[in-house]
Amino acid sequence: MPACRLRVLAGGHPGVPDSALITVLTGTGCAGVFCVLFILGLIYPRPVVEDLKAERNALRMAVQAERDRADAAVAAAQTTRDLLQALQAGVSMGIGQQQRASPGALPGTQAAP
Repeated sequence: MPACRLRVLAGGHPGVPDSALITVLTGTGCAGVFCVLFILGLIYPRPVVEDLKAERNALRMAVQAERDRADAAVAAAQTTRDLLQALQAGVSMGIGQQQRASPGALPGTQAAP
């Protein structure tokens, strides 16, 4: 079995490096320690980190754009609600009947004879 192969321990934990591999790599000094940390996933290459930062920034901008759209939709819904309430109040005060009685006349004015 090659020393660099990953094996499953009796406890069922996949992805644990072979102990012989760790022994060889730590015996090689700083480069070996670096390799162990890289294999364990504690050290990442710089392009990977930069890609993750760029993706995170893109996602933040997308979330902000969604929040802006949601805020605009809420404002539009509130405006529509206010307009409908004003129309309902106008109808209940009788403005609607006056317009039906004299089409073309503005509320508060009399129609021409």
